This record gives sequence, structure tokens and C-alpha cells, in this order.
Amino acid sequence: MSTLRDRIKRHLELSERLHKAALEVLKAKIVDEKLKNKKILEVASKYGFTNTKLKQKVKILREKKDYLVSKKKIESIVEKMQDVQCTDSVKDICEKHNLKSTLISTELRKYRRLHGRYQYDKPIRCHGYFTYLNEFSMLEHLKTWKQTDRISSCHCKTCALEYLPKWAYIFAKDQKIDYRNSWDTKKEANVEWVLEFEMRHYNEIIKSEFKSPNLCKYDHPQLYTSGRQTPCDISLPASTSQALQTKNSQSDQENFNVSIILY
Repeated sequence: MSTLRDRIKRHLELSERLHKAALEVLKAKIVDEKLKNKKILEVASKYGFTNTKLKQKVKILREKKDYLVSKKKIESIVEKMQDVQCTDSVKDICEKHNLKSTLISTELRKYRRLHGRYQYDKPIRCHGYFTYLNEFSMLEHLKTWKQTDRISSCHCKTCALEYLPKWAYIFAKDQKIDYRNSWDTKKEANVEWVLEFEMRHYNEIIKSEFKSPNLCKYDHPQLYTSGRQTPCDISLPASTSQALQTKNSQSDQENFNVSIILY
């Protein structure tokens, strides 16, 4: 049976090519569903992927792009409505931008409750247990983790993704987020979620400059003179509040300022 690490390593070997294939489909900007499926089939064959695998990646990126477009639009509207000179009603604004009034009313209440420290958030549909802001905060945590214990630990991309499901489990427990019961067995998120996280945040992970898997201290010990622990042996914080000392409230975790790069 393949271990989590084995699955991650195989996935990363194909990750760059899969991302390139997905961008080729998305940049074609095909609206018709039949033509879109035909394009996916054509590109999947070209890059050596199954139709299902490429379709999954395309769906993940398209959903994320839709969220980011909505995020920018809704935050702009909510910010505008705080201006004392704004005379438009919620109904007028929603009709103008083709939005539901219940959505904007909800976001306005969030803005006031958070005293301006507000970002639009939304649950992730593809294997989604978390919201987008939840996952952006996990990306921020991985950047912090990368700076710790540089001598004995490895912070390559493989090790980062092997560490991630344990942190995701702690995050879910701490924030009282519903997750699959099977996560309790090993106290970590399942591998399907981890691989989708990488597909969804491919660019951000690249920008975080984790070492190449080819430089992993665990898989290539001959490259290093000092020993290392596996990520599973590294001491984990008991909760997200312990790890994020200055960002330990739910509202703060909803308001990470993350530079998002899509395609």
C-alpha cells in the first residue's frame, strides 16, 4: 500500500506538467460545454494525463478564479458602502452588480463585526472541508514552518506537503470545522485533500520557494552531513492559537493578507 509520502512524491513529479496542461485548457476560454470537454480530452492526450485528472485540475483552478473575482468585487462593494456619501441602497447595489441582497447584507454585517478587518470568504467545493481563507492561512503557516529547525529538519516541497495534513487536522479541530471521521485515525487530513491543496495553490507554493524534492534530506541523505527528522517526528503545536500567537482568533485567521497568483 502506498504511503502518504509516496503519493505526494508521485504527484509532485507530474505537478508542473499538469498545471501547464490545465492553463492551456483555461486560456482557450471555451464556453460551450461540449467543446470544452473536447479540448480537455485533446490536451490530456497531448500531455499524457487521463481525462478525469485534467478535468479535476481545471475545475479546481476555475473555482478558485471565480472565488477571487467575486472576492475583489464584493470587498469593493462592501468598502464603498461604508462611505458616508454613498446613497445607494443594498437593493440598488445588488441590482447593478447582479448579486443577491442577502449576500451583501451578510457581508456588511461581517464587516461591521470585524471593525474593517474584513475579507470575503467562501467554502471550497472541490473536496472542501475548509474555506479559501482557511487554506490561505495554512499557506502562511507553511511559510513560517519553513523557517524553523533548519539544521535537523527538511523543508523541501515533499516534506512540506507531508507535514501539511497533520497541521490541517489540528486546524480543523481547533476551529471546530467538520471533517471526515477517517482523519481521526492518523490525526491527519486524507491524501486526496493534500493533493487537491497542491493543485489549488500550485503558484503560491512555488512562490514560497520550498526546496526541490531532489534536494530532500530524507530522500537524498548523501547530499548532507547532518541527520534529519521526518516531518512526522517534528513537534507540532497543540493548536493553531499556539502556532499563530499574534493571529490566534477566528477573525484574525479570516483576515490574512495573502498575495494570490492564479494564471
